[in-house]
Amino acid sequence: MIKLQDFAKECGVTDRAIQKHLVKYADELNGLYERKGPNGTWLSDAACDILRSKMKQQPIVVSDGSLARQAEELKAENVQLLKELHNVQTDIIELQRQNTKLIAENARISLLEADNEAKAQQLTDAEKSAQSANSKLSEATKAFEDKEQQLQAEIEQLRQQLESEKQRPLTLRERFFGRKN
Repeated sequence: MIKLQDFAKECGVTDRAIQKHLVKYADELNGLYERKGPNGTWLSDAACDILRSKMKQQPIVVSDGSLARQAEELKAENVQLLKELHNVQTDIIELQRQNTKLIAENARISLLEADNEAKAQQLTDAEKSAQSANSKLSEATKAFEDKEQQLQAEIEQLRQQLESEKQRPLTLRERFFGRKN
C-alpha cells in the first residue's frame, strides 16, 4: 500500500488529479483503496496499476504558471509578428505599385527614344536633302552666273557693234531715208 500523495509525486501529477481519477473510476477501484481519516488515502498495488493504465490512456495536463506566461508571451509575439507581416505586405503592395509605375515609365521612355530615333533619322534625311538641294542650287547659281557672263559678253559685243555702227559714216540712202535702228 502507498499513500495517495506519494503515488501522485511518483506519477508527476497533483493529488487532486489522482482524487478525480478515484471518483471517475470508482467502480473499477472499489475496495482497492482505503481512506484512513486524517492520515489520508492509501492505494493498493492493484489500484496503482489501474490508475497508471488509465492515466496513460488520457493525457493529464499539469497546470504550470510559467507555461501560461510563456503562452501569453507567445501570443503577444504572434500579434506583433502579425502586425509586422501586415506592414511588410503593405510595403510589398506599395513596391509593386511603384514597380508598375516604373515599368510604365520605362515603356514610355522606350517609345520616346524610338520616336526620337525616328525624328533623328528624318532630320538626317532632311539634312541630306538640304545638302543635295544646296549643291543643286550651287550648280544652278554657277550655271546662271556663267549664262549671265555669257550674256554680258554678248551685250558688250552688241554695244561695241552699235558704237561702231554709229561711228560709221552714213550712206546716201541712209542720209535720205534715215537710219534704221
